[in-house]
Amino acid sequence: AYLQTFLDLFPDVLAAWQGERLACPVNGSWAGFDERVRRAGRRLEAGLENADCVIAVTSAGVISTLAAALLGRDLAWQRRLNVELYNASVTELHRDEKGQWHAERLNCVAFLPSEQRTLA
Repeated sequence: AYLQTFLDLFPDVLAAWQGERLACPVNGSWAGFDERVRRAGRRLEAGLENADCVIAVTSAGVISTLAAALLGRDLAWQRRLNVELYNASVTELHRDEKGQWHAERLNCVAFLPSEQRTLA
């Protein structure tokens, strides 16, 4: 019951943070968090110059923020993905020959037994 309440309320909390109507004492402003995520994303992209694949293990907030930025999606899409991401899911993005990013997999949990698929 508590998890569902959290999942129902969290998009509105994110929207308030993203709209600078809520201050987060841990993560700072949305603009600062977004910039830190994008900076990390640029470092990951730089790693692709020397490799075919870069793997990052992180939280739903970072994954959804970076995926939205790379895929050119808006903040409403980012909020939905943030709430839908399972713990231990795989999100796989690929860049085409023109430099455009595409989602190969979002939130894939096929490798996990159903009882180990958890949200939040």
